[in-house]
Amino acid sequence: MTWLIGIRSNVFSPCGAAVGVICLALAMTIGCQRSESPKSKESESKPEARSEKGSDKDTPKTAAKPTTGREVLGRMLEAYRNASSYSDIGTACLSASIEGQKVPDQTIKFSLAFVRPNKVRIQAYGAEVICDGKKLYGCVPYLPDQVLVRPAPEQLTIRTAQPDFLIADAMNGMNRGFAGRLPQIAFLFGKEPLDAMLAGLDDVELAKPGEIDGHECYRVKLNGPDGVATFWIDEKSFVLRRVILPTATLRQMMSQEAGPIESLSVVADFTGAQINGNVDPKTFEFAVSEGVKMVDFLVPLDIRQLLNKKLPDLKAVDLAGKPVTSETIAGKTAVLVFWSIRYPSCRQPLKDVEEMSKKYRDDPRLAFYAVCTDPQEYKTSDLEKFVANEGIRVPVVRDADTAVTTFKLGMPPSTIIINDKGIVQHCECGPNPRYAESLQTKLDRVLAGEEIYQEPLKQYEDQIEQFKKYANEPETAAAEPADKGIVKVEHLPEVKIAQRSEPTAFRLAPLWKSADVKNPGNIFVVAGKTGPERLLVIENATAVAEVGLDGKLITTHGLNLAPSEIVGSLSTAVGADGRRYFVAFLVSQQRCHVFDENWNLVAHYPEDALKNPHSGIADVRLGDLDGDGKLKLYVSYWDVVGVQAVSLDGNRLWKNRSAVSDVGCIAIGGPDAKGRRDLFCTTNSGVVVLDAQGSRRGEIHVRNRLFNWIANSDLRGDGEPLWCGLAAVKAGDNIAVGFSPGGDELWNYPLPAGIQQQPIEPIISGRLTRNGPGQWLLPGPDGSIHVVSADGKLLDKFNYGSMLQGMATVEINGQSVLVVASPKGLEAWKVE
Repeated sequence: MTWLIGIRSNVFSPCGAAVGVICLALAMTIGCQRSESPKSKESESKPEARSEKGSDKDTPKTAAKPTTGREVLGRMLEAYRNASSYSDIGTACLSASIEGQKVPDQTIKFSLAFVRPNKVRIQAYGAEVICDGKKLYGCVPYLPDQVLVRPAPEQLTIRTAQPDFLIADAMNGMNRGFAGRLPQIAFLFGKEPLDAMLAGLDDVELAKPGEIDGHECYRVKLNGPDGVATFWIDEKSFVLRRVILPTATLRQMMSQEAGPIESLSVVADFTGAQINGNVDPKTFEFAVSEGVKMVDFLVPLDIRQLLNKKLPDLKAVDLAGKPVTSETIAGKTAVLVFWSIRYPSCRQPLKDVEEMSKKYRDDPRLAFYAVCTDPQEYKTSDLEKFVANEGIRVPVVRDADTAVTTFKLGMPPSTIIINDKGIVQHCECGPNPRYAESLQTKLDRVLAGEEIYQEPLKQYEDQIEQFKKYANEPETAAAEPADKGIVKVEHLPEVKIAQRSEPTAFRLAPLWKSADVKNPGNIFVVAGKTGPERLLVIENATAVAEVGLDGKLITTHGLNLAPSEIVGSLSTAVGADGRRYFVAFLVSQQRCHVFDENWNLVAHYPEDALKNPHSGIADVRLGDLDGDGKLKLYVSYWDVVGVQAVSLDGNRLWKNRSAVSDVGCIAIGGPDAKGRRDLFCTTNSGVVVLDAQGSRRGEIHVRNRLFNWIANSDLRGDGEPLWCGLAAVKAGDNIAVGFSPGGDELWNYPLPAGIQQQPIEPIISGRLTRNGPGQWLLPGPDGSIHVVSADGKLLDKFNYGSMLQGMATVEINGQSVLVVASPKGLEAWKVE
C-alpha cells in the first residue's frame, strides 16, 4: 500500500497520489491547526504486542469490543454502511522542515454531508457535487461556465456521487494539490471495501489508543511498502477522525527537489465528523448562477475546440509593453507557443521553435510568437533573463489575463498554427517528445496551402461522443469505482478457449511442427551474426530454446537461475561494437538476467534482490538512450522504486523514483537527429517520458485511456515508429489503441474479454504480407488472433483453437510465416 491505496486497491487515499505536484504548493502560507492530547502523539505511542496477518472475511456483527485492528476497521466500515446520515468538515495538512528551516504548512479543505438515500454535498479541491433528492448538480473550478445537471439517483453509489469523470478526477486530487481521494465516499457508497483496502499490506496492527478533541480513539496501523498509515477511529461511534499517512515516497521526492528533509508529516483530520446526526436541509440547496450553461456532461478545456475556427482575439503585449493582437498577424501563417516559466517542460519546445524560426527568418509569410501566460507577479525582467539564458530570440509576448480561457489551454506548453486566413489548422497541448519533427511537418503543409485540421478535429469530436456515452452509460457493479487503473479480481470474466476457425483474408498452410521444445512460451526473432534469422523460444519458463527456421532445435540455453526464479520474456539489442546481448525476466520476479551473445551469464540484477526483496520488477529493456554506442539495461519496478538505468555488468547508472512509480511497462522511442532516445513509462497517471539521463521530459495523456502496456514498431519502414497501447476499462476488458506521442488517439480495437492465462507478449509487431506496411498481432485470451493494420483497420481475426503462449512472424524463403506456441507445441504456418 504505497498510501496510494486508491491506486493499488479499490478505496482511496486521503493524501495520496498526485505524484509530481506534491512540492508545488510548499510556498503556500496557509497554516494548519489541530489539537490532540499528549498521549495521541505518534512519537509517544508504542504499539501493543497484537499484530495480525492474513484476511478476516467477515465484518464483526456483535457489539463486543474489538480486539484486533481488522475488527476495528470492519466495525468502522459497518458504521458508515449503516449510517442514516453523515457530516464532516475536514482538512489535509502537510508539514515539513527542510535543511533546518520550517516550511509553511499546506492545507487542503474538504467536506461531506449525506442523508440517505440520495442527499449529498461533497466539496474537495474546489469541485462540488450536490444532490437535493430531486436533482444532482456538479461543477469543477476550472470550468466556471458549466454545471452538470441530472435527475437524482434513487440511491447514491461511488459512480453517482462522482457523476462525471472530470468531477471524479478533481475530487480524487488528480489535478492539483497533494491530497487524494476522500475515504468517506468509499466508506458510505462502496461495496465491501475492507478486502480491497487491506490488499497489499504487510501487516495490520492495533496500537495504543489515543485521544483527539476529547474523543477516545482506536489507533490502527496499516503497514505497507511506503511505511505506516495510522487510522484514528472513534471508540464509541467508529467514525474516522484522523489519518496519519506514510511519507517515504514523499520524502524521497521532496529530498530530490528541495534538499534533506528533517521532518515531514501528512495528516488528514475529519473535524466534527458525526454519524446519524442532524444535517441542515439547506446544506443540499444549490443555485445555478445566471449565464452558466447546464449540461449533461462537462466538456473539458481542450485547445482542439479551436480547430477550423477563426483565431480568438489575442490580447498580448511584448516585453516592451507594445500591444500584439490578432490584427498584428493578420494575413500571415503564424505559430503561437503558449508557455510558462513555472513549467520546465516548456523549455525544450521553446528551443525547438527557436531553431525552426531560424529556417524562416527571411520569410515574410510567417510569424512566430512565444506567448507567456504567467501572472504579473512574474516580472518582465524575470522573463527577459529566462529567455536570454535559454537563447530564445522568438518574439516573447505576455497574455496572462485571458489566454487560458480564450484559447482553451491545458497544461503548458500549448501550440497553435493558423493559416494566412486566420483559421486554426493545428493545436496541441502538453509536452510531446516528438514536438520538433511533428511541428515542422505540419507547418510545411500549412505553408503549402493544405488544410490539416480535419483528422484532429474528427478525433476531438469522437472523444466528445465518448464523454457523452460515458455520461449516459447505465451503472454496473464493475464500473462503479471511479478510480483509473483499478480492477477487482471478483469481476474477472471467465475465459473459454474458442473453437478453431480459419482466417478469411489470409490462408494458413502448415509448414512444420517442433516437438523438441517443451512447453514453449514467448517467441523472439533475431538475426545471426553471419547466418539467417533464428527463433528464440522460452522453454518451461527456465531456459531459452534456439530453433532454426526449419523447425529443428539448434540448442537449449540454460539460464543459471535460482530455484525460485522463472522467466517469460526476453529483450535483446546489439551495441556499437556489433555484440548482441540478451536479458531474460518475468513480471513481478525479483531479478532479471543478462547474457552475452554466447549466452554466458553477465549479471543478475539486482544482484542482492533474493536476500533483500522489493515489490517486483515490472519490465526490462535493453537499449542505448544517450546514443554513446554502449548498451544499458532499463528496469522498471512496481511500487515506489521507479525506473533505473544499469550498465550490463550490473552497476546502476541512474534512478528515478520521484517522477515515476508503479511503472507497468517501458518502451524505447525512436532516435532523434543526434541518435538519442526517450524512455516511455506507463504509470497510474499516464505515460511518463524520461530522457537519456532519467529526467522527466513530459507526459502523454490519451484522453480516457490509461495504458497497462505500450509498444512501438516501424511498421511502415519510414523510420518513424508507430505506437499501440492496451487500456482496460475494467478488469479483463482490454482495448487496443493506436496513439501518437502527442496524445492523439488514432484508432481503437476492442479485444475479447478475459485475462491471458500465460505471460504472452500482449502486442506483437509482425508482417503477414510481403508488401506494404507491417501489422499489429494481438493475441486474445480465448485463443483468438487479431491482425490489425498499421493504421488501425482490422485485417483478419481467427481462433487458433488452443491457448496462446507465444507468437511471432518471420520470413522464410520469401514467404511470410506465422509461428505460434501453444500447449500443442511450436508450430509454423505459411501465410498465403
